[in-house]
Amino acid sequence: MKNFDIDLVYLWCDGSDTKFAQQKCARMQQCGATAKGNEDCRYVQVDELKYSLRSVAMYMPWIHHIYIVTNNQVPKWFRPHEKITIVDHSEILPESARPCFNSQALECCLHKIPNLAEHFIYANDDCFVGRNVSPSFFYERMGKPIVRWKKTTPWEDLYWTTLQAAYNTIKQRYGVTYGCYEPHHNMDAYTKNILANCEKEFSDLFHYTIHQPFRNEACLQRLLFHLYALVKKQAKMKDVSKTIIQRIMKRLHIARIDSMHLSNLQPPEILIPYRPALFCINDGEFSTDEAREQVVRFLETRFPLKSPFERED
Repeated sequence: MKNFDIDLVYLWCDGSDTKFAQQKCARMQQCGATAKGNEDCRYVQVDELKYSLRSVAMYMPWIHHIYIVTNNQVPKWFRPHEKITIVDHSEILPESARPCFNSQALECCLHKIPNLAEHFIYANDDCFVGRNVSPSFFYERMGKPIVRWKKTTPWEDLYWTTLQAAYNTIKQRYGVTYGCYEPHHNMDAYTKNILANCEKEFSDLFHYTIHQPFRNEACLQRLLFHLYALVKKQAKMKDVSKTIIQRIMKRLHIARIDSMHLSNLQPPEILIPYRPALFCINDGEFSTDEAREQVVRFLETRFPLKSPFERED
């Protein structure tokens, strides 16, 4: 594999912070945003970022530099380190787009992070590394990002609406139609060049999304970055759809692991014998405090060693 630096970018916020909550409430009233797609669970954090960084330190030590994009906040447990840079929204978002509570708007600006390497991996703070992962997991030999997605069937919610909009945008512009797929929802590989060129190609859509303080169904979904890269032959697709046998085994043994809603799901401990390369424990609108406590216990057990990025106290 060709040798090049690979950075890692997180979006993070602490929704329990009083100032953040007041600012978010005022902004919602100002622009008339609805709760749909902007539920409080999208801003709640139970130190997932701390454990995600522990997993990266354990299993991806080759990461060149880490950027944490946040709105004038710093995790209480964070210890300054030469390998991590805290990036304020003001460094990548225009003043006219702040304050911003829309991850999709921020995703449109990732390539504007100062000093970011050409090749970078983007992650939400609820994404974790489960075993040793090499750069070739994310990039093919000459540096093209590997796009992972899986076959699916349509459903009705804001997320699917934005996915379908991305497919339609590519079809209208390039006449290319893909099957019914959804992203694997975990750490994704990109290049700055792909995002910059995509912004030039779809400047109106980027500008609109960047200036939406909260999510809505017309915002750009980052799937568009992948589709654009595939059309331009600047990325490689990898189908990670399950076979029939794998789907049956998943239902029988591990159910869904991408949610903290435990009323009809297996607890996160069920992941242990399967050791996936990547996994996501996603907070949802039905998540309970009890479920969150269970997730924290699991993460502390799974990643007990402090990373160099944590305070000692």
